[in-house]
Amino acid sequence: MIQINDTDYILNFGPLASKELQQLRSLQVNDKIIIRSNFVSYAPKYAYAIISGNYVERGGKLIYKSIPRKGGC
Repeated sequence: MIQINDTDYILNFGPLASKELQQLRSLQVNDKIIIRSNFVSYAPKYAYAIISGNYVERGGKLIYKSIPRKGGC
C-alpha cells in the first residue's frame, strides 16, 4: 500500500527476481519515494486503484526499474 496526496493505492511490481525483491524490502514505513508508472488498473474485489510500478527511486538512488519485454510494442 502507498499513499499519494492522501489517496491510498496498491503498488504492484509483477514477477520479481530475488535481487530486485531484496532492494524493495529495504523500504520502510513513511519513506519518501518517486514512482513512475505507465498503468493504473481497478479490480472489483479491491477498494483501491492498483499502480504497476515501472521505476522506484529513494533519496536519488534507483531501487527498482522494470526491464521492458523483448519484441514488444
